[in-house]
Amino acid sequence: MKKYLLILFSSFLMPILTNAQVIEWQNTIGGSSPDLLRSITQTADGGYILGGYSASDISGDKNENNNGLIDYWIVKIDSVGNIQWQNTIGGKWL
Repeated sequence: MKKYLLILFSSFLMPILTNAQVIEWQNTIGGSSPDLLRSITQTADGGYILGGYSASDISGDKNENNNGLIDYWIVKIDSVGNIQWQNTIGGKWL
Protein backbone atom coordinates (compact mmCIF):
# COMPACT_ATOMS: atom_id res chain seq x y z
CA MET A 1 0.00 0.00 0.00
CA LYS A 2 2.83 2.42 0.87
CA LYS A 3 4.52 1.66 -2.44
CA TYR A 4 1.27 2.38 -4.31
CA LEU A 5 0.87 5.77 -2.54
CA LEU A 6 4.47 6.71 -3.31
CA ILE A 7 3.96 5.90 -7.01
CA LEU A 8 0.68 7.84 -7.01
CA PHE A 9 2.34 10.88 -5.42
CA SER A 10 5.43 10.85 -7.65
CA SER A 11 3.49 10.18 -10.86
CA PHE A 12 0.47 12.44 -10.48
CA LEU A 13 0.65 14.84 -7.57
CA MET A 14 4.31 15.90 -7.67
CA PRO A 15 4.14 17.33 -11.23
CA ILE A 16 1.01 19.29 -10.29
CA LEU A 17 2.65 20.74 -7.18
CA THR A 18 5.92 21.67 -8.91
CA ASN A 19 4.35 23.23 -12.03
CA ALA A 20 2.33 25.88 -10.22
CA GLN A 21 1.70 29.08 -12.17
CA VAL A 22 3.60 32.19 -11.13
CA ILE A 23 1.92 35.60 -11.21
CA GLU A 24 3.96 37.85 -13.51
CA TRP A 25 1.97 41.02 -12.68
CA GLN A 26 -1.44 42.06 -11.46
CA ASN A 27 -3.45 45.24 -11.58
CA THR A 28 -6.88 46.45 -10.51
CA ILE A 29 -8.52 48.85 -12.97
CA GLY A 30 -11.71 50.75 -12.31
CA GLY A 31 -13.48 53.78 -10.94
CA SER A 32 -15.50 54.55 -7.82
CA SER A 33 -18.74 52.86 -8.95
CA PRO A 34 -19.30 49.29 -10.15
CA ASP A 35 -17.29 48.27 -13.23
CA LEU A 36 -17.57 44.82 -14.79
CA LEU A 37 -15.06 43.09 -17.08
CA ARG A 38 -16.81 40.93 -19.69
CA SER A 39 -14.08 40.25 -22.26
CA ILE A 40 -10.29 40.18 -22.53
CA THR A 41 -8.19 39.48 -25.62
CA GLN A 42 -4.43 39.58 -26.11
CA THR A 43 -3.28 41.99 -28.81
CA ALA A 44 -0.46 41.61 -31.34
CA ASP A 45 1.84 43.86 -29.27
CA GLY A 46 1.59 41.57 -26.21
CA GLY A 47 -0.91 43.80 -24.41
CA TYR A 48 -4.61 43.25 -23.87
CA ILE A 49 -7.89 44.84 -24.86
CA LEU A 50 -10.50 44.78 -22.08
CA GLY A 51 -14.21 45.27 -22.61
CA GLY A 52 -17.03 45.57 -20.16
CA TYR A 53 -19.47 47.89 -18.43
CA SER A 54 -18.93 50.88 -16.19
CA ALA A 55 -21.14 52.98 -13.93
CA SER A 56 -18.18 55.17 -12.85
CA ASP A 57 -17.58 58.81 -13.65
CA ILE A 58 -14.01 60.15 -13.67
CA SER A 59 -12.35 58.44 -10.70
CA GLY A 60 -9.66 55.88 -10.05
CA ASP A 61 -8.36 54.80 -13.45
CA LYS A 62 -11.37 56.11 -15.37
CA ASN A 63 -10.65 59.34 -17.28
CA GLU A 64 -14.07 59.95 -18.88
CA ASN A 65 -17.45 60.63 -17.29
CA ASN A 66 -20.27 58.17 -17.76
CA ASN A 67 -22.69 59.03 -20.57
CA GLY A 68 -25.67 57.25 -19.04
CA LEU A 69 -26.55 54.88 -16.24
CA ILE A 70 -24.21 52.09 -17.40
CA ASP A 71 -21.87 52.43 -20.40
CA TYR A 72 -19.52 50.22 -22.34
CA TRP A 73 -15.92 50.75 -21.24
CA ILE A 74 -13.03 49.64 -23.45
CA VAL A 75 -9.47 49.74 -22.10
CA LYS A 76 -6.18 48.91 -23.86
CA ILE A 77 -3.32 47.90 -21.56
CA ASP A 78 0.30 47.07 -22.36
CA SER A 79 2.05 43.79 -21.59
CA VAL A 80 2.54 44.71 -17.91
CA GLY A 81 -0.91 46.16 -17.20
CA ASN A 82 -0.38 49.89 -17.78
CA ILE A 83 -3.35 51.65 -19.39
CA GLN A 84 -2.51 52.90 -22.90
CA TRP A 85 -5.95 54.24 -23.79
CA GLN A 86 -9.61 53.91 -22.85
CA ASN A 87 -13.01 54.86 -24.22
CA THR A 88 -16.43 55.15 -22.58
CA ILE A 89 -19.30 54.50 -25.00
CA GLY A 90 -22.95 55.10 -24.17
CA GLY A 91 -25.79 57.54 -24.06
CA LYS A 92 -28.53 58.94 -21.89
CA TRP A 93 -31.41 56.64 -20.95
CA LEU A 94 -34.81 57.86 -22.08
